[in-house]
Amino acid sequence: MGSNGISSGNSINMDSELFSSHKPLYIHAITTQNPNSIVGMPQGAYGYGVLITLLSKYESSWASCQIYIPHGGEVSRDIYVRTSGDTYKRKPSWRRIEATQIEAT
Repeated sequence: MGSNGISSGNSINMDSELFSSHKPLYIHAITTQNPNSIVGMPQGAYGYGVLITLLSKYESSWASCQIYIPHGGEVSRDIYVRTSGDTYKRKPSWRRIEATQIEAT
């Protein structure tokens, strides 16, 4: 994939090379049939969607966050959020927000 796409074998952790240019905002397309092949993906997440990463300009990592929005289609899929300060067993952890499909008006 190009610089805006992430597929199998990449890492989306905030210390990944993807974020080495230290821009405040990154938007990537996630495109994989096997989400477990991407390091840092939320467990159980659908492998196609959009990853939004906001990085703090300060060295403190608590102000940086990621939001993963899976493509929904006809199925309602949960949204995932994490800050770099969120850890579980010393690894960055995701919070799952239950989503409900709503029709456009």
